[in-house]
Amino acid sequence: MREVGVIGNLRRSGAILAAALFLILAGQASAQDWFRTGTGLGAEKARVAVADFASRNDAARTHATLFTEVVRNDLQFSGIIELVSPSFYPKLAPAAPADLRPQPWIDPPSNAQFLAFGNLTESPAEVAIEAWFYDIRNPAAPPVVGKVYRGAPTDLQVRKFAHQFGRPARHRFHADRLCQQPQRPQRDLGDGL
Repeated sequence: MREVGVIGNLRRSGAILAAALFLILAGQASAQDWFRTGTGLGAEKARVAVADFASRNDAARTHATLFTEVVRNDLQFSGIIELVSPSFYPKLAPAAPADLRPQPWIDPPSNAQFLAFGNLTESPAEVAIEAWFYDIRNPAAPPVVGKVYRGAPTDLQVRKFAHQFGRPARHRFHADRLCQQPQRPQRDLGDGL
């Protein structure tokens, strides 16, 4: 009978010891620092403004809005730039390089470094999109992108052109961010392994 009491006491002691050990380890685990992962952590993101693309005729109005929205969404979702809120934009947006006045875009509250802008013309047979992407803080630099897109006046085609327009800009910012990252030393694996 005494053996049963000793075994019961050992079980209770073991359970108490296990609970105490669990509480100690849980306390240490909760004291651990969090680590963050993501794109471009610690690096300053370029501020990009995407002006409303101008419609040169009434037929192009809906496609101008669509093109603008797709470009903004592509750049914003890339995670490598900071898209300036349209509420901070100056009242007059350029439709062509001759219309560009960089200072209102550079000044607060926009504080933009890059500006995307352009215009659309549409007929029943074709949409023509003139689009530019400028580094407005460096007026001597050529445009990052300067293209004319021509194709069928459909939503699908306009979306395709918008994605094509945003791609070189995203690649530029991605490459710039890679150059800013500290380089990790490479190991010599020998014999090409």
